[in-house]
Amino acid sequence: MPSTRDDNLKSIRPDVPVNTEDSHAVEAFQHEVLRPILKLLNPRVLDLVADTLERYGTGFSTMDRPDQVRRLENLLGQDSRLKRTLLGMVIGHFTSAEMQFYLQHTAEVRRRTVELVTERARSQVNEIAERVKAEK
Repeated sequence: MPSTRDDNLKSIRPDVPVNTEDSHAVEAFQHEVLRPILKLLNPRVLDLVADTLERYGTGFSTMDRPDQVRRLENLLGQDSRLKRTLLGMVIGHFTSAEMQFYLQHTAEVRRRTVELVTERARSQVNEIAERVKAEK
């Protein structure tokens, strides 16, 4: 029987409809678990990325868009502290069963999570630039 915590976690997730009928287990997990959690956490993810860029003093908001995208990709690919924080935010929203699945597929779930976060940041580069400006 799922715990009350598990029920509460699932109840706050936004719906992200995707047909996972023909997906293998990790791909289905990505669509059914990771995408909704990242959609829920999106404002906090953008805040964290913007804050990290601001702390590094990169002049992010004055860069042109292609340079901003490259900077985001480098940041999310190389900053292990930021990646661990983002992964921790996501893992903290797993139910008990999802945590067990994660523990069996850690490397693949982590890789997919970082890819999803990078894609979200890439597609919202304007929003991140505005948040960096707002922090000044």
